[in-house]
Amino acid sequence: MLDASVLLARYFREPQAAGALERLDALDTSSAVVPGMWQLEILNGLLMGMRRGRLARAQVDGFVAELARLGVHVDRETPDSERIVVLAQGHGLTAYDASYLELALRRALPLATLDKAMQQAARRAGVPLIA
Repeated sequence: MLDASVLLARYFREPQAAGALERLDALDTSSAVVPGMWQLEILNGLLMGMRRGRLARAQVDGFVAELARLGVHVDRETPDSERIVVLAQGHGLTAYDASYLELALRRALPLATLDKAMQQAARRAGVPLIA
């Protein structure tokens, strides 16, 4: 599993981008699984970066093309909404972040994330992290 924080940190060249690159290198992206809203979450982050002057349109276009090449598998199963609510409340997460945790638990998958709250929630829920 791959959450949006890993790619966005790389695209924005955040200090933790080195960790993001390591996580991407550790992943076989053709077998990475993401929730259905993953691409929209990344696109929104890129658009916000463009509006704030951190990215040029050409960079966003390049990143969008890269997304298509990653070949990640989008989970098409209906997520367990009740479980997402329980996970979000229990771990102080947004519904979006809880959907990653729900998917990782449902599919028994490790999670690649740079988000500290997600890392803590994953540990408490018994989801292995890709370091």
